[in-house]
Amino acid sequence: MKTIRILFHIIFVISLMTGCLLEDPMKQPYTGFDPADIGDGWVISTPSAEQIDSLALDRIYKDVYADDDTWMTKSLLVFRHRKLIAESYLKTDEDRTRIDAIWSCTKQVNSIITGIAIDQGYIGSVTDPVSDYLPEYIEKYPDKASLTLENLLMMGSGVAFDNSTQSDVFRKHQTDNSIDYVLGLDLMFEPGTGYNYNDGDPQVVSGIVQAATGKTLDEYGKEVLFDPLGITNYEWVRYSDGITMGGFGTSALHQLDDLVRGHVDEAVAHGIIQAEAGARRKVDRPGRAQRRFCPRVDFLDVKSAPPSGFGEEIN
Repeated sequence: MKTIRILFHIIFVISLMTGCLLEDPMKQPYTGFDPADIGDGWVISTPSAEQIDSLALDRIYKDVYADDDTWMTKSLLVFRHRKLIAESYLKTDEDRTRIDAIWSCTKQVNSIITGIAIDQGYIGSVTDPVSDYLPEYIEKYPDKASLTLENLLMMGSGVAFDNSTQSDVFRKHQTDNSIDYVLGLDLMFEPGTGYNYNDGDPQVVSGIVQAATGKTLDEYGKEVLFDPLGITNYEWVRYSDGITMGGFGTSALHQLDDLVRGHVDEAVAHGIIQAEAGARRKVDRPGRAQRRFCPRVDFLDVKSAPPSGFGEEIN
């Protein structure tokens, strides 16, 4: 009898341990990709109506759900002819309307607002030297004397900012002065002669907009971009030194789609064109993740890349 009780307790403990070790499913079951009309302005259509093979699309969705490497993916949306033809939310359907971080899409919003500042005359042009707006830092770090706003917007400042390690400096607020930290880094290459994707360059852009307009990037953006478009449900954090986060830090809903839908021929499009340097460019259709905004700019004659993003964003 004693042996039976011991075995019972062992089985009970093992059952508890097994239950504790089991994780929640990383994805909810796949049930199809028919998009829901949530009244956000996007035209809903079907794959067949837009000349897409619905069976092939279904196989793609099933492959995504079955692939263990996509466990971090929250959503998969498909557009054709500027219409939403398929969508699925791998974690929870609540992600369709949940405010969430758009991470490096912040960089594009930053550049749009910078372009509006140029259009309104606060900033002369993308070729302006950083010293015109942040002279105290260039005086302190003379090796950055040739640095221009365009270099920063094109991820070509040359500062040795490594996102794999140094983005945590901003996330954890490990420096008292974010602009001084970035411009105080050594140069990997001369400004304008290379490319290094990083969160430091757009932080300096944010500082330039603040110096030029007298308002933080988020304040100025609210005034000239978000309020005119009726965008209210978003958040944009500032660094502890009062500079708006330029490379990430924005959380938003699908309202930010308005930045590229229906307004690309207005100031927003002009902002993108102005901010992302002085050559010929065009605004193409937006990227969209979880019904969120992330514009793509096609470069016609520039051997560089615009601010882009990793994580949830589709550029």
